[in-house]
Amino acid sequence: MIKALIFDLDGVLVLTEEPRFKILKKILLSHEIKIPGSYFHKLYGITTKVFLEELIKNNEKLVENIIEEYKKEKEKNINQYFLPVEYAVNFVKKHNIKIPLALASMSSKSSIDLHLTRLGISEKFKVIISRDELEKHKPDPEIYFKAVKKLGVLPKECAAIEDSIIGVRSALAAGIKCYVLLNGFYAKKDFAGMK
Repeated sequence: MIKALIFDLDGVLVLTEEPRFKILKKILLSHEIKIPGSYFHKLYGITTKVFLEELIKNNEKLVENIIEEYKKEKEKNINQYFLPVEYAVNFVKKHNIKIPLALASMSSKSSIDLHLTRLGISEKFKVIISRDELEKHKPDPEIYFKAVKKLGVLPKECAAIEDSIIGVRSALAAGIKCYVLLNGFYAKKDFAGMK
């Protein structure tokens, strides 16, 4: 029996990946760094910092500057860039059964708080785990183990809602049943054979 639901944020409650790529592409062009559209797939499911460190080798200062520019642009235009996944947000808003909700996101705590507050769903989550609390990132299961522990349930008593291969791998590695929300980036066939 399912005793808790654990949501991812990016791509499940808020469409963040494509807007993040657009903002980064614009900022990188201002630094005369061009990235092809095919690079978008490399960004999906990983942190902005990891993506930039892979793209810009041996220049930590430039990576830090671009991250700061990204944060400013994101916060200034959050409603323009980052749209809610309406049906998922509405589910959370209307959720009133006794199964607690948790959030397990590789976003920073400040970014999570920003999105949940503007969507009006902060109070719906009993547990929120951000990358700030982690030593390892998805697909490592650490994030899900922490969520399960804070919820006080067993992994087999939870269900995760994810949208990326990295996220699904993380949930499954923790022993959690995972449902995939197809948001247009991946297709059903991309998850074939994942158990």
